[in-house]
Amino acid sequence: VLINAFVVPLTSCLVAFPLARYRFKGDSFMFALILATSMIPSSVIQVPQYQLFVKFNLTDKLASQYIGSFFGGSGMQIFLIIQFMRAIPKELDEAARIDGANKLVTFLRIMLPLCLNVCIYIGVGVAIAKWNDFQGPLIYLKTDSKRTMAVAFYYHFGSSGDASLLNNVKMAMATCMTIFPAILFFVFQKQMIGGVKLGAVKG
Repeated sequence: VLINAFVVPLTSCLVAFPLARYRFKGDSFMFALILATSMIPSSVIQVPQYQLFVKFNLTDKLASQYIGSFFGGSGMQIFLIIQFMRAIPKELDEAARIDGANKLVTFLRIMLPLCLNVCIYIGVGVAIAKWNDFQGPLIYLKTDSKRTMAVAFYYHFGSSGDASLLNNVKMAMATCMTIFPAILFFVFQKQMIGGVKLGAVKG
């Protein structure tokens, strides 16, 4: 959860920065291609992804749950950051270039801090999604010690044994699983609301 929450916003910003702030040959095609990936149902790529993970020996390893975060996140997350960056005045880039800053410095010292709200918004969303994810860990994680809470809850209380009759324990476990998302939302509520206010950059 922590790796995905930190890496996905960062890699999404890296992908979005050149598409939002510069014009180059093929940028419109790349932008359309990224948006097109968001329309592909997850069930379509499930089998090819599983075969790929088997080939790279990632099954029953926690790396299978965060390796995808190093490749830019989802198309909608990249699109959201692109739209946010496009609302930032380009005079900031020109001022940095006059001061001798290259594109990497401009990204790290100007664009990334200004995109903090939208990064927190995406990071919290990714953290909650990964925390509640059931299908991914169920498919790739087989060892008991590596199972997430959702999958462990299913295996322990979803059987027809004595544990399935412990309704009070089930409710307590379900309550515990909601504590983490609730804390994230209340702690970062202000930043998350600011993250969806595109163009909220004070000159």
